[in-house]
Amino acid sequence: MKKDWRKYPSHQKEYKTTYMRNYRRSMNPEKKEIYLKKGRAMRNKHKVKYNISNKQRMANVYDKNLKLWSGFIPPEAICPICNKKLIFITKDKKTSMHFDHRNEGKEIIKISPKHWLRKTIRTPQTEKLWESCNFGILCEQCNVRLPTINRKEFLIKALEYTNL
Repeated sequence: MKKDWRKYPSHQKEYKTTYMRNYRRSMNPEKKEIYLKKGRAMRNKHKVKYNISNKQRMANVYDKNLKLWSGFIPPEAICPICNKKLIFITKDKKTSMHFDHRNEGKEIIKISPKHWLRKTIRTPQTEKLWESCNFGILCEQCNVRLPTINRKEFLIKALEYTNL
């Protein structure tokens, strides 16, 4: 007597894979191609749908976390190098705050500080962690131009070059 696969879950996957393998082998080539195309189309449709909803969900989480940090980090600041007005929560890169690794990248937070803020919920422990890193607030252009490692040597060489 044959065992019913529904009663034995451990055999369920094995039963399905062997059944589908035999089913695909028995198909004629034209029908098999249609079957495979339909399967690919369904998988792609599901991927697109899932990725869009996941991106929207993560964007909402990131925005919510940044709003939590807005009381701790000043909403507005001025770049100490070029005196440009900066805004903490904005989509415009020209006026957005960028955080500078002052200690040559030896901070506990190794990733982009803004990205860390977006991913991390504000708690007293995360506030202490942020304060221990001592990030500077700069505009995008100044932050990109100023190197993280060997900063003092870079500035000394730049001054020597301008005094030639």
